[in-house]
Amino acid sequence: MNSEEHLQHGANGHAIPPQQDTSADQPDTVNAEKVEISQSGVQTVNAEEVTISQGGAQRIDAEDVVIMQGGVGVIEADSVSIQEGGIGVIMAEGVDLRNASVGIIMGDEIHAQDTRVAFLIAGDVQGNVQTLFDNKTALMLGAALGVVFSLLNWLLGRNQSSDSNS
Repeated sequence: MNSEEHLQHGANGHAIPPQQDTSADQPDTVNAEKVEISQSGVQTVNAEEVTISQGGAQRIDAEDVVIMQGGVGVIEADSVSIQEGGIGVIMAEGVDLRNASVGIIMGDEIHAQDTRVAFLIAGDVQGNVQTLFDNKTALMLGAALGVVFSLLNWLLGRNQSSDSNS
C-alpha cells in the first residue's frame, strides 16, 4: 500500500483506500506512514500517524493517534488524543482525553476532561477523570481478593481434611 492511506466510507459501508474497488470488504490490515479514516472502519492499523473521524478500528499500533468521535478496541502508541470517543484499552506514554470513555489506560502522563475510565494505571493524571479503579483502589482490590481467596482455600482445605478423617 501507499505510504499514506485515506480510508473513506465506501458504497457497502466499509473502509476502502481510494484506489480499490468499492465492492471490496473491510481491509484486514492497513500499513502506512499516515492513515486517515473517515466514517468507516478497519481491523488493524500499523502506522506512524493515525487520524480517525467518525470511524473505528479494532487495533491501532502507531506513534501518534488522533480520534474524533470514534472507537477503537486497543491502541498502542506514543501519543493518543481522543475527543468524544470510546476505547477498550490504551497503552501510551501521553494520553489526552476529552469527553471519552475508556476501559483500561496504562500510561505515563494522562490529561483528561469529562472522561470515564474503568481501570487507570498512570504516573501523572491531570484533569477531571472518573475512575472505577485507579492505582490505589486496584492495589486494595488485589489485596482484598488475595485475602478472600486465601481464606476460601484454607476453609476448603480444612473441610476436605475433616471429611477424610471421618
